[in-house]
Amino acid sequence: MEKCYLFGGGSNAYGVIEYIGKNNIIAVVDNEPKLQNEYIQNVPIYSFEKFLLAYTGELIVITAAMYGEIVEQLEANGINHYTIAPLIIMGMAEEKQIANEYELNDCKKIYFLGYNILTERISEYLLEKDPDKELCIIDDKDQFLQYIPERYKLVPYDKVTKNDIVVVCKEKLDEKDLLFIQSNNVYDVYDVIPKKNKIYGERLERLKDSHKNEKCFIIGNGPSLEIKDLERIHDLKIDNFGMNLIYNIYPMTKWRPTYYVITEYNLFRTYYKELSLLEHKNMFIKNFFCLKKSDYFNETLYYTGYARRAYHEDQRFSEDISKIVYSGYSVMYDAIQLAVYMGYSEIYLIGADFNYLGSPEEKGNHVYDNYMTEKRKFAGKSYIDASMKALRLAREYADAHGIKIYNATRGGNLEIFERVDVDIIFEQCKEKKL
Repeated sequence: MEKCYLFGGGSNAYGVIEYIGKNNIIAVVDNEPKLQNEYIQNVPIYSFEKFLLAYTGELIVITAAMYGEIVEQLEANGINHYTIAPLIIMGMAEEKQIANEYELNDCKKIYFLGYNILTERISEYLLEKDPDKELCIIDDKDQFLQYIPERYKLVPYDKVTKNDIVVVCKEKLDEKDLLFIQSNNVYDVYDVIPKKNKIYGERLERLKDSHKNEKCFIIGNGPSLEIKDLERIHDLKIDNFGMNLIYNIYPMTKWRPTYYVITEYNLFRTYYKELSLLEHKNMFIKNFFCLKKSDYFNETLYYTGYARRAYHEDQRFSEDISKIVYSGYSVMYDAIQLAVYMGYSEIYLIGADFNYLGSPEEKGNHVYDNYMTEKRKFAGKSYIDASMKALRLAREYADAHGIKIYNATRGGNLEIFERVDVDIIFEQCKEKKL
């Protein structure tokens, strides 16, 4: 693979660096001043201005989850030599596993639908095994084909037959792609579950309907959450999900979550030591691409994320968390999928404010802000519109399957779910316990 720049210094940059190797990366470019002049895995982070001074026509790999503004920025400066990296950090099978699972080593000719870093890595692996293997790219005008390496032959859609082997690396599939896929011999690399996820998938299967027809609280970290709410959840012994850095308020309450959920790699990486000391037996963590054996916690439930941006324009809701859990730009969306799979039929959201004062990392945006010993070191960008789109899908799924999701948050901007008074809900739960 040719030397390239990455654009975007968020969580996915770690996955892409691990996937293509830091020796293939000149620098990471990011518009966020606090990241500039820092390093990711010993790769320097440039401002856009510094990048422009150094740029000599190399490939730019965009790693950011939301990339529209970056594309506009590059093209406004006359730069079109770029490609979009899938969300590698969420979980991606390695090229050797993909080749073995689809028996690609035995194929003399392979057609790729889509060109990106997945295409490159799989191609490099296959050519190491067989330098004479013929590799083709199905001609797609949306893929910046003028920059595809010479080793690939461009072939129009209508020249591919049902007997040809097609490997789908393209992330965003349009109607033409879907029709093509339905009528051909196609293998989708995004459907291959990474080997390290399979053992955890078996553990997750045991949770199916383990709480059938029960109720639970999913506890967000918004500033509306009150310690007394957690105390009542504890006293009433109601199952609940906590998330992210909620452990910062543990000294204030005897409450502890039944289940704990972590979905953001930068948060996991930054607060690894504190998280490792929690000793929660029922902790859910996304099985990030970068994780090494030494990174794993004992007794933790790791689940598979999705490297294709399903929530960008094609949101999905998982029916089987043992195989995959889709992202929705909020940890709450993951928690809802987990709760539904486990059989909870009455779900109450609390602390789900979904409104931010300035940057999400600023004090006042989380209930635990005043209990942290220092300012939060990391907070991902908030994309409220994307979060709301996902939560609407969660409601549609719940309505279609007889599951009730209520918003018991005091205030906030989440109006997708029916609102209920949390104090009344606690009183009802108390009466049933008596």
